[in-house]
Amino acid sequence: MIKVNGLNELAQMIEYDEIVRTHIKKAEKAIKKQRTAELIAQGIDPELSKVMASVGL
Repeated sequence: MIKVNGLNELAQMIEYDEIVRTHIKKAEKAIKKQRTAELIAQGIDPELSKVMASVGL
């Protein structure tokens, strides 16, 4: 039988990466929403402002 070391560390790294990826997605979504609201407040069409906000990121 072969003993395998380091699986716990690998699992922790994968879990950490997943948490970071989730936080980044949430932050980008919040930034897009805020930027869209700013563009709408400036008088830009809502659909166009969504596109502009997504291109800005």
